[in-house]
Amino acid sequence: MLHCPQCRRMLDRPGKFCRNCGTQLKVLVAKPESPGIGEAAAAPVASIAPGPNVSDYLVGSPTNALIGPYRQAGVGLRLTAQMIDFSACVLWLTVWMALGVALSGLSPFFQPFLKLVGILGLPLLAGANLLIAPTFGGQSLGKWLVGIRIVRADYREITALTVLKRHALGYPLSLFGAGLGFLWMIWDRKQQGWHDKIARTLVVFT
Repeated sequence: MLHCPQCRRMLDRPGKFCRNCGTQLKVLVAKPESPGIGEAAAAPVASIAPGPNVSDYLVGSPTNALIGPYRQAGVGLRLTAQMIDFSACVLWLTVWMALGVALSGLSPFFQPFLKLVGILGLPLLAGANLLIAPTFGGQSLGKWLVGIRIVRADYREITALTVLKRHALGYPLSLFGAGLGFLWMIWDRKQQGWHDKIARTLVVFT
């Protein structure tokens, strides 16, 4: 019976990674000693040995590694979700600005009014997308579209306080030093950024 040398979980079949903790595995084949006279050659014995520890090479665990009951979401999907959230804000401003320009011929009042609506409505849109929506299901618009969500590191559903810590406090801190807190996901074992560590959250597939 094969077991992961890291988490000791039983493996149903050999593979490159442990499906439970993400530890890299490799198969070692023992070379039999030369048989003596009259002795039968021993058959090769396969065994599972741990590969290099991912933390030694500063490489994040595989995207599909199992973390408890969840499948870990990769950095690429997470960045895609954030770009969608950012694009939604840009689209909001663009629509209101365009309306202001289009209706300016009817009255000079429309252009400054609609631009003001777009600017004042932007923080409301961002707050609804990043603070309110994730509280009810762990997903912003971007995360919903790519099929990932936020959970607590203890595998429970997130709360409003968790979301507030992650986005209102964690996001600004993760931007510190040219986005070092977001880049931290690349080599972190659980692909957590600083905002995840502050709020004790994980991002997983839905």
